[in-house]
Amino acid sequence: MEKRIQALNHQEKMAKWSERIAACRSSGIRVRAWCAGNGISTASYYKWQKKLFSLAAQNASQFAEVYVAPAARISATVRMGDVSVDIHSGADAETTAMLLRVLQSC
Repeated sequence: MEKRIQALNHQEKMAKWSERIAACRSSGIRVRAWCAGNGISTASYYKWQKKLFSLAAQNASQFAEVYVAPAARISATVRMGDVSVDIHSGADAETTAMLLRVLQSC
């Protein structure tokens, strides 16, 4: 229960500092002047800005290149009852044998 309260308190602080940092950045005045006018130390401002920016960077979307292999031709289709398996050209012997054993067990 106490950990939950601590987590809520931390989220509340994060939200408060997020608002403060957004207000400062959109104010058009320097950080030092904005902090002085709002009774906030610049060290605290920069500490929280770093935390929030770091958190945002961790949660940012990332892209990865994905290689799509060309479709292989089906060399054979094996059917047993209602179950069928397509064996594609280029399938190695071990994979083919494993597929046939699985199919046989169905």
